[in-house]
Amino acid sequence: GTASEVKTGYINVTSVPILPVSDFSANVTEGIAPLSVAFTDLSTNATSWSWDIDADGTEDYSSQNIIHTYDTAGLYTVNLTV
Repeated sequence: GTASEVKTGYINVTSVPILPVSDFSANVTEGIAPLSVAFTDLSTNATSWSWDIDADGTEDYSSQNIIHTYDTAGLYTVNLTV
């Protein structure tokens, strides 16, 4: 005797995973302190967000879109990691 078995959709081969690409915009980039800035996430394929709004290496926010108020005059670097 013989036997056979068919398993439909049994093997799933995927291509290279699609990596996220970080991008964002700010509604204002200069002004008088205190300055409230709304940051909008424009990233692709992101599932998590880590904002460092003063470049000190510490996560300040983990939401997708944020509003931050800068109370002190200065030039700030903003980093979004997705």
